[in-house]
Amino acid sequence: MRRNLLILILLLLLIVVFNFNSFTDQSKGEQEQKDQPTNNVNYNNKIITLDNLKNDDLNSISLNKIITQLAKEKKQKAKNSFVFKGRLYSEKPGREININKSIKENLNFREEEKVKIFYKDIPPLIDKKRLLNRKKFILETDSQINKDKARVISHYTTYLGNSTTNRKNNISLSLRRLEEAIIKSQEEFSFNDILGPITSKAGYKEAPIIVNKRYVPQVGGGICQVSSTLYNAVKELDIEITERHHHSLSVNYVPEGEDATVVPDKLDFKFINKENHPITILTDIIDNYVVIYILEILD
Repeated sequence: MRRNLLILILLLLLIVVFNFNSFTDQSKGEQEQKDQPTNNVNYNNKIITLDNLKNDDLNSISLNKIITQLAKEKKQKAKNSFVFKGRLYSEKPGREININKSIKENLNFREEEKVKIFYKDIPPLIDKKRLLNRKKFILETDSQINKDKARVISHYTTYLGNSTTNRKNNISLSLRRLEEAIIKSQEEFSFNDILGPITSKAGYKEAPIIVNKRYVPQVGGGICQVSSTLYNAVKELDIEITERHHHSLSVNYVPEGEDATVVPDKLDFKFINKENHPITILTDIIDNYVVIYILEILD
């Protein structure tokens, strides 16, 4: 009797262990499948899966086009270091397809051989040392490479919170307009002049703005978070603020009284650069944060 009971308990334990391992293997497989890149690309109006693509299906021209297009779709942007409410967020490298190596390694076609895709890291422009220690570096961005040396002299971060898709679109668009603006020594900067027309034609969408202590929908809603972030980034520098206005209600992305509202053709944010060197503005959206860096361009 006792022996039969022990055998029964042992069988039950084996069943439990087997089910647990099966569940674990299944979960692991689902996770691996979820994390695995699809490597799908639209080529000649057909979806091509590189995982199943063979070199004998390609020639050098089509291979070049496919890998170049895939590289645009699969690029993962590097994340700069930033500070929000006293907390330091470290930089993270990005990732992109090494186009030249991927093409070169696949030029010598072999029948039934799978296409190989090679990747390389994208270093962030602003790491912790450059952010906190004012370390000099060669200014290199996606749009241009300057031979001038630069260093971060100020920065500020605000939180997007539960912003709508339209509001995020407007913020992203205005940040791109602001990106790499250069203000020479003794030159006056105008936020409205840099952004240009805030219209649907320019890509802006309808989102809430504050008018007479009320929230109303309007094209361009959200750009005041950008102007307010910029104000807080430059206010400690040697500048002269020539125009700044407050909202009629407090906002939740900057401390009370530290905002800078703008209205095209009516209210602007302006300042004169009193620094001895030109300054430039770099902008970023990192996760759910709006980050503005002010860099001094050195001789």
